Amino acid sequence: PGTVPPQPVPAVPVGLPAVAEPLQPYVSAVSCDPRDKTGTTALGDLLRATYPGTSYGIARPCGTDPLRTSEHYEGRAVDWMVDGRDPVGAARARAVLTWLLATDAHGNRFANARRLGVMYVIWDGKIWGSYAATSGWRPYSTCAVHPERAWDTTCHRDHVHISLGW
Repeated sequence: PGTVPPQPVPAVPVGLPAVAEPLQPYVSAVSCDPRDKTGTTALGDLLRATYPGTSYGIARPCGTDPLRTSEHYEGRAVDWMVDGRDPVGAARARAVLTWLLATDAHGNRFANARRLGVMYVIWDGKIWGSYAATSGWRPYSTCAVHPERAWDTTCHRDHVHISLGW
């Protein structure tokens, strides 16, 4: 098998202020308004434009999972469909996550996540939360003990989940 070429990263607008927005606090989903919000649509479109052939989903009908709330029910979560078992999909996910959490030229840690209002990201059995940013990537649920394909959606190995704040 060949080596996967370096993957592009989304463009950052020029002329942004030197100081980035604060990190998002955790704000649990509490309502039901399953319409794609402007910011989540813009983020999904940015990912799809940067990585042609990928897709994303945002809103879900409320109550799809009766045991939990979800930012999808409020239209503020993006599921970007990239497969971690595919070398190109995994490379794309790594490129985006590195880009989101990088320090910018002005010294703003997690600069693109802050500017986009990212609250947390789940990928490949791990979670990064802006509300606990210095803790880095932490285990997500029981994914470490479930490497089997049947758990790929639950453990976010077949998509990157990005929840946004308000």
